[in-house]
Amino acid sequence: MGISEEELLTAIHKSERPYILVNFFATWCKPCKREIPDLVALENDAEAGVKVLLVSIDEEKDAKAQLRDFLTELGVNFTTYARTQGEAAFIKRFYPAWDGRIPLTLLYDQEGNQLEAIRGLTERDEIELIINKHKMLGS
Repeated sequence: MGISEEELLTAIHKSERPYILVNFFATWCKPCKREIPDLVALENDAEAGVKVLLVSIDEEKDAKAQLRDFLTELGVNFTTYARTQGEAAFIKRFYPAWDGRIPLTLLYDQEGNQLEAIRGLTERDEIELIINKHKMLGS
């Protein structure tokens, strides 16, 4: 099964950084593989003020066989979560308009308010622009 809704919400609220990115991905997703190094760079840059939470939606057999190597190859050096069953309903609890496409990146503040949803491939510059917009708006 993997991470529960409550566990993911707790991880969002526990962040000491002002912004939290939740990224849903799979090892077979080429755009996911392209964007994860930018997410790793954001997580590793404390001045960026962003906590990154990666959530794999690979099937259980794929997650066990491929996830660790995939994350190592991309330099992921922080906890990554998995949701191996019921992923569609799980993601829709966080983003009801989800159409099944990944990557999906959701930006939250420390209170758990969803500020943005980014569907498809995103790059660090785009994420930083979105965060700066919210800083200026005071959210």
